[in-house]
Amino acid sequence: MTLNSGLCRTCRNCYTVKKNADILGRVMGRLIKYLFYLFILGIVALIGFAYIGPFFGVDFGPITETVTQSVTLNEQ
Repeated sequence: MTLNSGLCRTCRNCYTVKKNADILGRVMGRLIKYLFYLFILGIVALIGFAYIGPFFGVDFGPITETVTQSVTLNEQ
């Protein structure tokens, strides 16, 4: 193996394999980075909607109603 070529004597595809691995690594890194950015953007949008939603008529409060139920106790 020579030091300056980066190729072994038995296999001339070592350089191609390393090059493809580098390209795949960069693509996966970009994909993970963009998914992280999309996740952060989604969280910011959800928080913004929670704060701004009531100004547009969206009510996030629970529906409240009074429930009365009689209870019969067995006295001994």
